[in-house]
Amino acid sequence: MFKDKFVKIEDILIDTKEMDLYIELTMLKYPVIGKTEAAAITLTKFYEKTLASNNLRDVKKYVKQFSLTHITTADMISKKRRLPFKSFSKYLENAN
Repeated sequence: MFKDKFVKIEDILIDTKEMDLYIELTMLKYPVIGKTEAAAITLTKFYEKTLASNNLRDVKKYVKQFSLTHITTADMISKKRRLPFKSFSKYLENAN
């Protein structure tokens, strides 16, 4: 997640509303989607952030259902948004 132009890693904790939604998205009521997409949708919904995903097939329904803000790589390139480092791996190396 971005906060003040920095990326922050968030966890989905056991026995939380976030975990309940994650389980629903990956195993129960909804058409099952991938774990990565489910985690991103869950955190976006509960932290009221922007979902960044190119996997429109899996996320489109939930973007609409949960009224999420959504961007793709093309959106980021057109707006010239950048991470604080040239790659996410470099960011993680320098995060601590």
